[in-house]
Parts: sequence; structure tokens; C-alpha cells
Amino acid sequence: MDTTAETDLRLVFIRCIDELTDTHVRILRVFADVAGQYIQIESLNTILGGGAEANLYVADLQARGLVEECPIFTRGGGHMTIFSSAAEGGHRISGLGHQFLGFMAGPFGGEMEGRPL
Repeated sequence: MDTTAETDLRLVFIRCIDELTDTHVRILRVFADVAGQYIQIESLNTILGGGAEANLYVADLQARGLVEECPIFTRGGGHMTIFSSAAEGGHRISGLGHQFLGFMAGPFGGEMEGRPL
């Protein structure tokens, strides 16, 4: 990636840090912890506890490209059709989502925790 593109991506990530809530990041970390598997939104509601609307958070993360929907394939009329259904297929973290979590961890990857700066 060239310097301009890297700078632009860092600025986008800084904006995301400013705009996303702790719940957004918790959900993104849940996706990262399952190593690329798709997660159904209903299971996220269980993880988040009552009152949290996972649909809202996941849609926001997806709009930013940090998670992606599982494509669902159907066969009909002699051809294969691809469509997405969050209810049936779920979501998973994207490559950009992994980059964002790495950016949030910073250059020290948590090594500075507990140490005075």
C-alpha cells in the first residue's frame, strides 16, 4: 500500500474509533475470536445480554466494511443464485475488520499495559 493510501486508511480508522461504541468493538472482537466462522445475530444478542440490539451494531460494522455477510446459495431453474440472508447465514469479520483491531491495539500490541508512559 502506498503512503497516501496508508495515511487515508489510518484517518478512516481514527474516525471509526471516534464514532464506534464499546459494544461495536465487543461485537467485532467476538467475530475475531471465532477465527473466520460465521455467527448468527441471535447468538450475539445472547452474548451481549438483554437490551442490546445486535442487528443495529452489526449493520453499522458491515456498512463500514469491518464485517461481511455470509452469501447464501440456492439452486433453481437450472442456475445457481447468490443472495444474502443475515438470519440464515450470519456474519464474520472481514480483513479490514482485522486491520482495524490491529490498528486499535497500536504498535505495542498491548505490551504497554500497566506500564507508566
